[in-house]
Amino acid sequence: VINCVSVKQASPHRANDVDFDFENNARLLKQWYADADNCETLANSLSPMRCKNKNLDEDVKRFAETFKKQYKIDASSLEPVIFVPGFAGSGIEGYLDRKEGAAWFCFKQWRSWFTLWIAFYELLTSSCLLDNARLIYDRATNNYTNVDGVETRARDFGGISGIDYVDHTDDFFGFTIVYAEMIRKFQAVGYEVGHTLFGAPFDFRKPIPTIVEGSFGQAFFKLVDEAYTKTGKPMHIVTHSYGGPTVLYWMQNYKPHGMTPSEFKAWVQQRVKSFVPIGGPWSGAAKPLRGVLSGDRFGAPEFLINVDTVTKTTRTFGGMVNLFPDPAYWPSNYTFVTTPQRSYTASEEDISQLLQDVGAEDARVMYRHVNRTIDTLKKPEVKTYCLYGFDKPTEIGFEYGDGLSKTKVKQPTEIDTSNLGDGVVPLESLLQCQTWHNFDPHPDEIVCREYDLNGHEDLQDDKLIADIIKITTGQSDILTCETRKLDAKMKALGANVPQKYVELQKLKAMNRAKANNAKK
Repeated sequence: VINCVSVKQASPHRANDVDFDFENNARLLKQWYADADNCETLANSLSPMRCKNKNLDEDVKRFAETFKKQYKIDASSLEPVIFVPGFAGSGIEGYLDRKEGAAWFCFKQWRSWFTLWIAFYELLTSSCLLDNARLIYDRATNNYTNVDGVETRARDFGGISGIDYVDHTDDFFGFTIVYAEMIRKFQAVGYEVGHTLFGAPFDFRKPIPTIVEGSFGQAFFKLVDEAYTKTGKPMHIVTHSYGGPTVLYWMQNYKPHGMTPSEFKAWVQQRVKSFVPIGGPWSGAAKPLRGVLSGDRFGAPEFLINVDTVTKTTRTFGGMVNLFPDPAYWPSNYTFVTTPQRSYTASEEDISQLLQDVGAEDARVMYRHVNRTIDTLKKPEVKTYCLYGFDKPTEIGFEYGDGLSKTKVKQPTEIDTSNLGDGVVPLESLLQCQTWHNFDPHPDEIVCREYDLNGHEDLQDDKLIADIIKITTGQSDILTCETRKLDAKMKALGANVPQKYVELQKLKAMNRAKANNAKK
């Protein structure tokens, strides 16, 4: 344990006005994660943490036996797969050479690479973790840097230890699982890490343009090229949440040296066979907005993380600001935040004013630079499988009955969770990918499927994993964008059907008509 060694020796002590006892908090933490009710909280949080599958070995064996009986698998002909995680799902390593820390018990120097995001027991000294993880934003240049004396890098880019579990240091409870179960099941049917399985972690703290224009853009270019060269086969890129728009932005905006945009487009089409986004926030989400206004504990229990400290950190994350509701998509009269003084919609003017009203000036400037990032994304130029869960209580609005403050972090007095999204991403945002083929003569290039997942972070569902393996082995039965379960749910709602859903049905009807005309 890195920041916790001196804490255990010196406990109990006080940190950020919170009584702290290392051993007691460790016991409470273990009990908290063992509570089944908290598993749902984790599944619908912005964190990579969730409850461990206690029967993973048996499940992997059973999955492989069942899958191989039903589908043909030839390990020698498998096409490569790259997994890209979502927000907070990448392992980030740190190197410390600081002159000062957040508290006396925080290490200032640690001159070897260690797990910064997120070593499980770093939560026991969360003030150290959050101070090392925050960014410094330059409003004049729109540039993001680490805190002075902190260096960071994505862990094991190209390998899987930066995307299977976020914590490889001291997560002996197995709570920081991301793609681990999916990877195990891919391996069980014949995939091989480093040959047909790859991972692409990235610095999720930053907004999409900064990620793609930074080291990730070139590293991902090389990874795709190397996987293609190594196998001689085009690959499948599987993404989760924030990773979806990040990869799509890369496919449409990355500028490799010596290539024209049309040459890069042809390069991508030659090397990428399919794009498989899971739970993509294609028009943003409300939960990240609350994360910047009031902080987000990333699924961790309240007794561990001081909300003022976490808010100070989340307000430096341009990646969280990038996930705000898209002003070009949401209706101009749709209210996301209400106070006794006024209400705020997703319009650029309202969100900018909202950030100013809570004293988040850096975030307000960030927002001006990124609020149209996702809106500018176009239909992918490769076969796309849009996969998502729905019908989970999802945050869609916040009431601050006590008003807002520029000097004090306020918590919403009421959170509207009436949306039928996946627990984090609203339904309307999940479905937005279906509109990509609105005016395309080949609507079959965009297909989708709905799932009964446990929440936004559920990448362990057998049906989901089986469908993805069928996609990557050329045996997929996902041929359209039928949404039978959703349609039945909406029919039951009657007059309460969301307007965006009605608009989507009209677009789907137009697409079907165009497809029929194209066949004629």
